[in-house]
Amino acid sequence: MSNQLDEFFEQLRGQAPPAPFAPAAAVRRRGRQRANRQAVSVGVAVLAVTGLGAGSVVTLTGAPGPDPAPPAATSSRDTPEPAPTSPTSPPDPEPTRTEVPAPWLLTADDLGGAGWEPAGNELLEGEWYWDGAQAWCPEFRIEDYPSIRQRWDLGTVSWVRDGEAVPERVDQIVELFEPGAAQSNLADVRAYVQLCSRRGVDGDETAPTYYEVEETGFAGDESLLLRVEQYAFNEDDQIEPVGEFHRVAVVRVGDAVTTIVYQASADVRELAQRAAARMG
Repeated sequence: MSNQLDEFFEQLRGQAPPAPFAPAAAVRRRGRQRANRQAVSVGVAVLAVTGLGAGSVVTLTGAPGPDPAPPAATSSRDTPEPAPTSPTSPPDPEPTRTEVPAPWLLTADDLGGAGWEPAGNELLEGEWYWDGAQAWCPEFRIEDYPSIRQRWDLGTVSWVRDGEAVPERVDQIVELFEPGAAQSNLADVRAYVQLCSRRGVDGDETAPTYYEVEETGFAGDESLLLRVEQYAFNEDDQIEPVGEFHRVAVVRVGDAVTTIVYQASADVRELAQRAAARMG
């Protein structure tokens, strides 16, 4: 065995090496390059692993979540639609009244009920309640009171009740005028009272009537309370007052005027206020 090895080494001793041995510096340089390549390979592997982790993180944080739930559907039945608007129009005006309605007239209940009965004759005989002054007030002319010609309608009622001394009597007249003319009628009444009110004196050929305004503004839109004293000639042909005075209330409500005559010394204010309430 040792002889064979000796012969093998003897053969190799005479042969040239397959490549010359590199110098020591070259060998060291190759070693450094190999070490650098190994370091780069390791770094790339680390980056790949790190990048994979980062990619996983991005994938986890950036992945789209479940689709958001659609908004709840609303039904027109749930939310009522606003009603269509239309321009508002003023209400229709009330029809113009041209006749005096029966409820505007006083009843027996308004007077107190017991004992009152309808009178056999009504008060109004002439064109106007006040036109009787023509007999003793020569200055009076009916044409000087234009509101009379603007009257559309009138209603009257009279009530009587037996009293202890003399019968009591209440008369009411209701006049309905054209719009605005009722105010003129109150002005005409005032003008008449101022013109024709006088007390009787000796030497008078006619018996006058004296009017005194006792109160205003106690009922309706306008009102006058008049104390009335009438005069007459006695058996000796001397002029003197006739019995007790009486009162007359004149009240305007809108386009209507009521005149209430109480043939007694009783206060007529309450009746006037009831009449105004009926007409209002």
